[in-house]
Amino acid sequence: MGEAIRKLKTAGHLVEFDLTAPRLTIARSDQHTFAIHPASVGCETCDLTLGRRGLCDAHYNPQLVQARCVRVLIGEVVRAAFSGQMGRGDGKIYAAWLEALDEIDDNMTQFSLPLEQIRWLSRLVARDDIKVAPGLAQWREGMADHLEALITDAERDAGQVN
Repeated sequence: MGEAIRKLKTAGHLVEFDLTAPRLTIARSDQHTFAIHPASVGCETCDLTLGRRGLCDAHYNPQLVQARCVRVLIGEVVRAAFSGQMGRGDGKIYAAWLEALDEIDDNMTQFSLPLEQIRWLSRLVARDDIKVAPGLAQWREGMADHLEALITDAERDAGQVN
């Protein structure tokens, strides 16, 4: 098999992306911000004035908090990379990301994506010329490490399959 064909097949290899896997340090204030469950507003045991500590166990899901933080990070990196203007090719890839990320609020934190979609995000996260808010620096580094590991594993697996 030629190198070009191998690359095309590898790019289409599906990769399991788990939004709870990147190692993020999430501040208590962010835990509260991203934890708000619509039902907690009417909950008799939740006290939203106490922040994260005021949410009852039924309305605090750490995996959902992490997934929402990853969604914000991806959105911020893409916004900074494209400054409001995105070509059609990048738009198609990001549109697929948006569709997958929209599932978060339905408690879906894992989905399958083509390897090329993961590579696309990895290239953006790794670019030094893309500036994000300082508070997202640790999240960005955690995401970069996670994406590198995903790509390495997926390329190894795809090589074994072909």
